[in-house]
Amino acid sequence: MKKRTSILLVALIMLLGMSVSGCKAKEELREYTQVSHKLYPMPDKIETMEDHLDAWQSVISNVLDGGVTFKGAPLAAMTPAYMIQAAEESEDINQRDSMVYDVDFSTGNYSVYAKTEVHDDVLFGFTPGEVISDISLYVSPRDYKDGSIEAETIEQIEEDFKIGNATNVIGCTTEEMLMTLGITPDMFNTLRSMEDGEMSWYGNSDGYTYWEVSFYEDFDATGDLIHRLNLYRIENSHYQHIMISAQNKCVFNIDYSEIFYTEEQEEKFTAKAKAVFAENNADEITEAAIVEADLAGNWATAEDSSAYIELNNNNLGLLKMPGVTDGVALINLWLDTEETTDNECTMFEVEVLSFGEVVDLLELRYNVKDKSITLTDKDNLFSYVFYKTN
Repeated sequence: MKKRTSILLVALIMLLGMSVSGCKAKEELREYTQVSHKLYPMPDKIETMEDHLDAWQSVISNVLDGGVTFKGAPLAAMTPAYMIQAAEESEDINQRDSMVYDVDFSTGNYSVYAKTEVHDDVLFGFTPGEVISDISLYVSPRDYKDGSIEAETIEQIEEDFKIGNATNVIGCTTEEMLMTLGITPDMFNTLRSMEDGEMSWYGNSDGYTYWEVSFYEDFDATGDLIHRLNLYRIENSHYQHIMISAQNKCVFNIDYSEIFYTEEQEEKFTAKAKAVFAENNADEITEAAIVEADLAGNWATAEDSSAYIELNNNNLGLLKMPGVTDGVALINLWLDTEETTDNECTMFEVEVLSFGEVVDLLELRYNVKDKSITLTDKDNLFSYVFYKTN
């Protein structure tokens, strides 16, 4: 009897050992410092280019407000293992098998794909990290008919996810999405009129920032209409990108990327932003300010009716010149301190920008006497004279 009891005791201990060893340790969230972001107000009126930029800053800051959470936990603190475990605990997962993504699962209502890296951006590339930085929330177009998604699916997504305020537009039409995000018809039409439907710029009202917005429209191989709205923000050492996609005017997919800059990355970004916001000494600022009011407005040239310049009060504007710019380009004007400036002419250096990068340098001479501006390239291969139209 004693021998049998011992055998049973050993078997029980072995069984308990197997049970304990088979249990998964509970994944924990990683520590991180939440970034504080400003909510930019929408301007009372949208008339000038500067108004448009302010308006888009308002939209972007509101769309990205609050970051991303899954099951109530912040994405910025999640390892892939944590996300998988959180999904397994509360979802009926029917798939998780991927060689590309760190996290790949589908529920009965939606699919999720996530990675621990951010793709190259306009400034410099990023390397894989330990926490989730890219996430895609996807409702298969096959799961809905007639451009609508079932209410049950939308409710489940809203319960599980918060991707800024973008999750509010899942299932919306493109028109409803624009209205929900505060994008006015005037803002939208101006954006679409830009080359490639894209605008990008730096800001420095509260530290250096970078903003970008674009809208893409096309048909896929099956003939379905595809819309994509991209919004970027770099602020307080925090990079964020969100892309909202619609198929046949029904929003079905949201992609989100973020990274928290290291000190070295922030220094690189700040140096690039400072190049855009180069400060002049007091005398130069005063001299530039005198000319600034005269330059602000719309300018046209007699040589080419399709060419024009639009400048606001911060020497930021738009330039369209066939053969010189590829469509409409964003430009910055800087007082050229290396050239002599007299009472008749003031020299400026014109930076032609694309995706926030300087892609060309031109020269602009403002003639105070006849109120004209002459635009040339550095090698004097062309010269155009513009006159103010308003």
